[in-house]
Amino acid sequence: MEDSACTERLSRPCVSGRVLAMVLFVLAAPLLVRPAHAVDPSTQEILDRLGTSVEARILTLSTHDMPESAFEMDMVIGVAKYINANMIFVEVLNDDGYMNYPSKVWPHREGENDRLQMLIDRAHAQGIQVVPWIKTFFAAANGQLGPVLEQRPEWAAVGSDGNILTSYGLAWFNPAHPEARKFIQRAILELVTDYDIDGLQLDYIRYPNTYPEHIPTVYSYDDYSRRAFQKATGLDPIDLPTPTFPQLTGAGVTLESLPPEWQSWTIWRENQIHSFLDELTQQVRAVRPDLPLFFGVIPALWSGTTYPYARFLLNQHWTAWIEAGYVDGLTPPSYTEEDVVLIREVSNIRDLARTTEADGPVVIYPSLMVYPDPNTLVRQIELLRQMGIPGFRLFTYGRMSLQHLQALHEGPFAEPALVPHDKPFMSALRLVEELQEVLYALGGESNGLHFETLEPLLMAVQPLRERLESVAGAYCEPAGMYDVRRKTGISREAAEEMLELAATLAETTRRLFDSPADEAVRDGVLRSLRYVQSLIEYGMMVEMRP
Repeated sequence: MEDSACTERLSRPCVSGRVLAMVLFVLAAPLLVRPAHAVDPSTQEILDRLGTSVEARILTLSTHDMPESAFEMDMVIGVAKYINANMIFVEVLNDDGYMNYPSKVWPHREGENDRLQMLIDRAHAQGIQVVPWIKTFFAAANGQLGPVLEQRPEWAAVGSDGNILTSYGLAWFNPAHPEARKFIQRAILELVTDYDIDGLQLDYIRYPNTYPEHIPTVYSYDDYSRRAFQKATGLDPIDLPTPTFPQLTGAGVTLESLPPEWQSWTIWRENQIHSFLDELTQQVRAVRPDLPLFFGVIPALWSGTTYPYARFLLNQHWTAWIEAGYVDGLTPPSYTEEDVVLIREVSNIRDLARTTEADGPVVIYPSLMVYPDPNTLVRQIELLRQMGIPGFRLFTYGRMSLQHLQALHEGPFAEPALVPHDKPFMSALRLVEELQEVLYALGGESNGLHFETLEPLLMAVQPLRERLESVAGAYCEPAGMYDVRRKTGISREAAEEMLELAATLAETTRRLFDSPADEAVRDGVLRSLRYVQSLIEYGMMVEMRP
């Protein structure tokens, strides 16, 4: 994507088709903006600004939401702009197994416009990023095999019950089959090379193992996998007793707690997915080294055992992907109306990611279901903000009403925001600027803080701001087409110096605000500084990649 000189892309949104209602809504949007009131905000209201100017706001377009015409596409972009979304994740594979763009690799419906290109062009013109949402090992969801597996049934994942279709009528590719793997990789690389996309969202990176009514159906018992596993271990997986749902997902389950033969089958299947991602990541980064990769890792909304559920039930060993350096961000589908469950699962995933980060932190943008009550979405966004989560994926556009849009516009998304991972040092700079603005706002008598109290902290912030300004300017260097430009050429020593400045700021904050009365200010500033540090560390992770 091209940026003009040093223009900052502050927003990127999305919405589609109840056309007449949306037209009237967008035309009336200026009338819906509340007039500014000269009010004296409380300290908490001022502190609530911290972190909100750097935040991923992702609107998800399913294939059912994909606009048919240029007019409807403009409506999507217009409403997205209205709610200050800054990214669009767009699903590219229809439920019938056909792509919704004119792929030269994967079957698609002939005669259709290139709606993906149309979306990219219109979104980029408004400063909105576009990321294809790819169901990686998914073939079809309509009770059929889909056009690819109908031609190549030997590529299909086969269940322990002998069926290809899952209990939900889904068809999957076998992650172990070499030809199926190459086919999927070619299709993904086509998106990388032929479209000016801003990242890849990889979903369904697992086996479709299911336990309907606690009767296990495990994958993949196709001829290829059985022969390969038998050659590697001397075991035929069809002969192995399948553990129960509690044995795979219970509290405290580890690999070692499983039967030895099942450990081997688990590791073998994990390795098929891991090697696929290793090949794909190398292929993508050979073409576009800076392209961010996001992974839709699954939480355990029902069982509460986050990692055993993903790894031992579904063979999704995602912490190994982080350790290997494949991951830029995680987008767990956190679809629950229960706040306690949302907080538990997002916290668990964040903590697991932190314990396995090898080269730097990954960003976590939980996917939130758009439930009928707009207050649920607003409340969950605010809860995740309090946890220091840097972004949210809204699922999906088609579930949004005018009330949702207005609630976001007047509430948590009232102001534009930078995409955190896009240009991490520029994002860190914006957070430091925001911190200075908040500190100045807190300096009035009415907020209980005197400017003299804040002056040492304001003075200590300035050196970090100046260092970040010098680095952020490197993003404005001319670049070619398809260059996301997340690298600046900064040295590790310079980044570590900035981290030391941020740590000094944190220590100054603790010293200045050490009384219980100052707790809200101290915690708000420290949370903002941790965010700055994580972006600097993330930027270094990107810089150090080959």
